[in-house]
This record gives sequence, structure tokens and C-alpha cells, in this order.
Amino acid sequence: MEELIEKFDPDNLSKAGAIFDVQKLDWLNGRWLREKLSPEEFVARVLDWASENDRLVEGLKLSQSRVTKLGELPPLAGFLLSNDVGLTPASFASLKTSPAETLEIVATVQADLEKILEWNVGTIEEELRAISDRLGKKLRVVTPPLFVAVSGSQRSLPLFDSMALLGRSVVRQRLKVAIQVLTSMVGSGK
Repeated sequence: MEELIEKFDPDNLSKAGAIFDVQKLDWLNGRWLREKLSPEEFVARVLDWASENDRLVEGLKLSQSRVTKLGELPPLAGFLLSNDVGLTPASFASLKTSPAETLEIVATVQADLEKILEWNVGTIEEELRAISDRLGKKLRVVTPPLFVAVSGSQRSLPLFDSMALLGRSVVRQRLKVAIQVLTSMVGSGK
């Protein structure tokens, strides 16, 4: 420790704010996954990660009534294990609501979901029903934009269950991305 203290020079510190380099972090993480883990350790880590909050098991249970072949599972439930669902303007294009109305719905939901103290299927459903009432829209109008924002698709697992499995932080991030995409659509007049 003393060696480190001797080598530390406060004059070499940058005056600018700290910069968090996500690309470098991803690069380091990738190297660690590929080079430091044995194949067995990698498989164990993946299974642990996919099993957080019972995502994998509960997602499979929700999928069972919606598939005719196992090969249909990745497009149906893959969003539960994905960092990014690849939202683009085309993702929202076939919705019955206009981009401006869709943006209003998603932005309202994002703000109001922050008020939920206990994140579970029941509280999410209750809040979305209350949001529908406040917006003066039927729940069946409010949920399609959320299906797309959360799963990247209009055909997906049950919305409330999916949101509960993904967790508050993932849902928050996906709604944020959806708002960015929809804002660009409204701004460009699409």
C-alpha cells in the first residue's frame, strides 16, 4: 500500500469530470467472460443470470400456452434475456395509436410506474388500470404500446407478468428507449 501512495501524484489528476467508458467496460467484461471462465463456469454463470427473479422458469411457464413448437420460444420470450429489444420507428408503426398518442401513453406510464412501492404483477396491473382511467383510454389501447416498448413485439407474453419478471430497472430503461424512438417519430412527423 505504501508503494502505491508513494507513486500517487495529485498533480497528474485531470481537472475535468470523470468519464465512465461503457465501451471499455463492455470490452473488459467480454474478455473476462471469454478468457477467464472455464466453459463449465460460463454455463453456470449464464444459468444463474437467466434464473434471477425466476425469469427463465416463469417465462417458460408463461410461454407454454402460446407456442406450438419449441422453436417459437426465442422470438416469444427472448426479450426476457435480452439487454436491448432493438426498438425502431418500425416497431411502433403498426399500432393503432398515432406516434404522438403512443408517446403520451409510454411517457405517462414511465413516470407513474415510479410511484409503485412494491413491484409485482398485481401492483403493476393496478397502476396501469389507473393510468388508463386518468388518460381516459381503455386498457386495451394503453397496453399495445407497452408490449412493444417492453418486449419489442406486439405478440408477447402477458404484459403485467413480463414487467414483473424483468424488474423495475429494466422496464424503466426500455420505456426510456421507447420514449426516445417515439420522440424522434413525433419530431419527424412519421
